Amino acid sequence: MNNGYFSIGQIADLLEEPPARVAYMIRKHRIKASYRVGIIRLFSSEQVDSLRPLVEELNRRKKRVKDIKQFIKTVKERIES
Repeated sequence: MNNGYFSIGQIADLLEEPPARVAYMIRKHRIKASYRVGIIRLFSSEQVDSLRPLVEELNRRKKRVKDIKQFIKTVKERIES
């Protein structure tokens, strides 16, 4: 990754995630912006690199929840029939 600074929208594009999810992870892990330009927070490439595994873990957890919900739905359907 280059040595520039990135806004939340740019980070979302790099990670191919919705901006709201990236903003959530930044808030949750209390990552402070390297710089501010007006109200825009800018994050370093090192901070972006540290976000990547956090977002990947969130996606793994989300997938597990979907799998559990599908399993419960299947069990309910079998019980009802």
